[in-house]
Amino acid sequence: MPHNNNPSHLAIPEHWQQRFYRVAQLRYIVCLLLLVLCFIAWNRGLALLYGVVAMLLATITLSAIVPWVYLARLQARFLTIPPVHAGSDQTIALRVQAKKTVYGITLKLAHNASTNPAIEEDNHQIAYAQAIGPQADTIIYQTPTRQRGHIQLSHIDAQCAYPFGLFHLSKTISAQATTQTVYPRLISIRTLPSLWLNGANQCDAYPRQQQHGDDLFLGLRDYRYGDQYRRIDWRASARRGDIKVREFEQLEQPSLLLVINNADALNIGEGERNALEHSLSLAASLADYALRQGFNTVYTGACNGKITSSQQLTDFYQQLAELTPQPQQAEYYALRVEQALAEHSRASIAISFALAPITSSPPQQQKHWQCIFDSQSYLKPLMRARSQSASVQGNHVMIPIRASDNLERLFNDK
Repeated sequence: MPHNNNPSHLAIPEHWQQRFYRVAQLRYIVCLLLLVLCFIAWNRGLALLYGVVAMLLATITLSAIVPWVYLARLQARFLTIPPVHAGSDQTIALRVQAKKTVYGITLKLAHNASTNPAIEEDNHQIAYAQAIGPQADTIIYQTPTRQRGHIQLSHIDAQCAYPFGLFHLSKTISAQATTQTVYPRLISIRTLPSLWLNGANQCDAYPRQQQHGDDLFLGLRDYRYGDQYRRIDWRASARRGDIKVREFEQLEQPSLLLVINNADALNIGEGERNALEHSLSLAASLADYALRQGFNTVYTGACNGKITSSQQLTDFYQQLAELTPQPQQAEYYALRVEQALAEHSRASIAISFALAPITSSPPQQQKHWQCIFDSQSYLKPLMRARSQSASVQGNHVMIPIRASDNLERLFNDK
């Protein structure tokens, strides 16, 4: 829930506001004024009636002008939003201030634009500020994240009905823009199914990254967050007065290969049960598992790179968050899979994501896990069908995935 963490001392007590707005409703005020005017006209004559009408007109004018003046004074800007994974609450901080103190402002946070069309924009966050003054106040929104993507925040909707609630004015205020980044949802992978690993270099038994015995030394570079401490050259760091890291060119092949698919045909399903979102969630989770196990990951297809450190894993999450569905033929992705298998022939496990099985030619040496998404289960989520278990055919592991499947249970050894 949004809240204001710097309330002004000039704020009207909330219990008095609740009492006032409970009684000061337009229909009650109009009925009361009609009774008063009738009584004045009958008992005191027209002179006093004119005075009361003038006061009434002044009240109405004040109710129309004050909200307009208050909204014109508002200024706002978004603070930097730390990225989170889908399924977590994200903190959005908004700094608001006014040239002079204003009261009774309602601020609504709306998603302006997103790189992911699957994002539902119905979770607008609303905050009520009793008073906003020249000293900037910070309003904190705790908003749930359901889908990965980039959400551009550059405007807020401000509303005011102060002081009498007769007129309700709204205004869109331009704020200093920022980006709300949501990484793909992570599933907890502890131990991959042993049946799928049969014949491959098992992840738990796969040797850890070598101590650079077979690597080519390239030189020194500045330290970056996520670099391993054993790569720091302490002698060069002391000599130059800055932390320097030894950089090597890894000559060994990666042990995990991910072929990312962002074809528009895979973008089926609604909300969180979307085949494309499931595939990206699996890719992110498998990369996280691989890094925790201490072996290399290479990803190709819709995005390219390698993962040997936590910083590179974060960069991978960032690329997945920016992915948008692209129109392409199914044969195009199958060709990219074949090219990736040939280029990284010494990889222990290659993982692809598609709607139909891919036949690789010539036969590859590594294990090929094919995540096959059942299109009918995503298009017709209410349709009941028996779940199928994974099947192993030589170096191919066919993993059928339905929209209702529990991915965490599916990708952990039972």
